[in-house]
Amino acid sequence: MLPNFVFTDLFVQVRTEKFALLVVPEQFQFFPQVEKSEEQELIQQKVGRIVRNLPHTPFKAVGLNFTWHVTPQSEEVAMPQLSRRLFFQNKNPLYEFFNEENAMFGAYLSKDFRECRLKLDIKPQHSIETPVQILQLAFNFHVDLRQNEELVTQIETILSRWNDASTEAERIVQALRGVSE
Repeated sequence: MLPNFVFTDLFVQVRTEKFALLVVPEQFQFFPQVEKSEEQELIQQKVGRIVRNLPHTPFKAVGLNFTWHVTPQSEEVAMPQLSRRLFFQNKNPLYEFFNEENAMFGAYLSKDFRECRLKLDIKPQHSIETPVQILQLAFNFHVDLRQNEELVTQIETILSRWNDASTEAERIVQALRGVSE
């Protein structure tokens, strides 16, 4: 464990050289911090071990989450123009209220992907690190667990889909980047 870990009754935060773990009463989050090619094995090994050692835990859902940031490729294209080009549709009656030069747009998209429901939330935001505006793409590959079936097996199956989910998210990001040029 790296320094600055926290253990309380309602909150646990641990960092190692390979991952970070956050545990709160209703969920735990695992953040791999290794090369992309090592992520799935690490997740299956560490999260799988936690799940196998706590089979009595009333797990309800699993989510594989990825966050990407896209910036306009050209300095001449500002975020309002990029978001308008991607998401503005004149036929939508709501857009008449936002048909202004400084307006920005985003999207929520959802589809089935393998055993998961892919939920993609795209929002224009200001970058914390730089003064540049970005599009944040928040991917959630979500599964509500079937309570009448073996929860550990269901979770392990979803964990084994990490690379598939990561590849799908990356394909979508690359398509969006192609439009942002």
